[in-house]
Amino acid sequence: MQKALVGMLGYLAPYKALFVAGQTAMLVATAAGLAFPWMVRNVFDVLFAAGTMHMLLVAIGGLAVVSVVREVANFAKNRALGHIGQRMIRDMRASVYERLLYLSLGFYDNQNSGDITSSMTNDMALLQQGLASGLTYILQQALSLIAVVFLLFGIDVVLTLILFGTLPAILIVSKRMGDRVKAISRSTQERLGYLMGILNQSVSGIAVIQAFVLENYARGFFRDENDRILEKSIENIQVSTAAGLLIGLANALFLLVVIGAGALRVTGGYLSPADLIAFILYSEMVAGPISVLSGIYIEINRATAAYQRIAAILEAPVEVANRPVELLNSVQGRVDFHDVAFTYDGERPILKDISFSLAPGETVALVGPSGAGKSTLAKLLPRFYDPDAGAILFDGVDIRELDLHVLRRQIAIVPQETYLFSMSIRDNIACGEPRASDAAIKRAARLANADDFIREQDLGYDTEVGERGARLSGGQRQRIAIARAFLKDPSILILDEATSALDTHAERQIQGALDTLMRDRATLIIAHRLSTIENADRIIVLQDGRIVATGAHAELVETCAFYADLCRNQFVQAER
Repeated sequence: MQKALVGMLGYLAPYKALFVAGQTAMLVATAAGLAFPWMVRNVFDVLFAAGTMHMLLVAIGGLAVVSVVREVANFAKNRALGHIGQRMIRDMRASVYERLLYLSLGFYDNQNSGDITSSMTNDMALLQQGLASGLTYILQQALSLIAVVFLLFGIDVVLTLILFGTLPAILIVSKRMGDRVKAISRSTQERLGYLMGILNQSVSGIAVIQAFVLENYARGFFRDENDRILEKSIENIQVSTAAGLLIGLANALFLLVVIGAGALRVTGGYLSPADLIAFILYSEMVAGPISVLSGIYIEINRATAAYQRIAAILEAPVEVANRPVELLNSVQGRVDFHDVAFTYDGERPILKDISFSLAPGETVALVGPSGAGKSTLAKLLPRFYDPDAGAILFDGVDIRELDLHVLRRQIAIVPQETYLFSMSIRDNIACGEPRASDAAIKRAARLANADDFIREQDLGYDTEVGERGARLSGGQRQRIAIARAFLKDPSILILDEATSALDTHAERQIQGALDTLMRDRATLIIAHRLSTIENADRIIVLQDGRIVATGAHAELVETCAFYADLCRNQFVQAER
């Protein structure tokens, strides 16, 4: 818990001046609050002593001044500290998002997207509540409690000792209930993350759900998880309300003891009626802070559980670290794989002893059955992952020695499934080059054979494509991906089965654009259809993560039985 609190308070540093202003207002409010019972005592002292009207008006005026000062100071404190809390959450949310942008793909391989969504929403909301309680009340209540203790002892030592005999019960209840709330809150947030994952997958896969008539199954799956969260939430409410009941009963006992014992002290002549009234008001300022601090303790436990989940993202290691040792002076675009080996889980090897070269202007195709390591090999070149052994050289420099951004600016990827952002067509083409001119964007679209269909849209290049490009066909999305690559003008091109998801007509429309894009660039093709590889300069055949043959298409058909079988089995549809 201490580490979590230190981590949360680290976000307070930029707002020291505002925090000091808020704490100054808090001190003024605390002093005015402490003066209030004493001013009430003075009013009743005048009444009991049958003082003059002037004395009574002075006492009431002092009470009014103290009341106004207290309220204004509390307003200033709440305004300042409330702003700080909101800004801290804003900064923390930005830190989490920035961290997510730079975490390696290995992090996402083992992460539920719903957990991330839950951390950015539910956990942040809990943290915001905890910060609001902690920043606004904890120090004020603690100072009030300390000051009141001294004032109570000054009024009546015996009555004060009787009073504090009832406090341990409240503290024990708060501690035990706070620990239970923390455990329940952590479990609830984990279940919410899982529920968000179900929701995300259902929205993304709604076509599959409807096509296979899985609505009832999906509904039941969601309902069961939703019910589990309800159970946890109810348990949380039960614990919190039970804590409130026990603390409330203890406070009632607290007040009864004060009134009863105080009345006996007054009748015994040890205490004046006015002093008893002041003592009762001050004793409420003991019960109040303890009750508030107990509630804050529970809120902070909830916030701590939430922050620990957020910290898991902030502290997640970046497996592919950027170590900008060398920059490229002049780019040629040559790639060399030297004895590269890789595994995702540290146990099952995906690539073993991969060695080959890709020269500027050369096209190399990777062929092999599913699971042979083709896509994994292509992911190593832009350093989405780092190899476990061996090295990948770019123009003779180990890519681990290059600035990541410099390396990736030299590489364009046209994937099998194009991801489009929920923006305009223009913005989607320019996402890799946000400063590109309108003329450059349109030129890239023409080269990708996309300009005609874009102009047919209602708003042309300003047409919104919908989430993941849902308003466009597969072929249209793919042509936008090719336009992105043209605009980026890379020295290395990776085609990851770029036409395998398209029908023959759409493939013909796109193949011409791909041929233009590949011209004079080092191109690595992950092959699916024969038409995409038969003209490649070299074909590398992969099997079980190893290179089993290399050569041109015609040569491999004659010399490599495994490749010949692939052609017959995998590419027969393309040849019809």
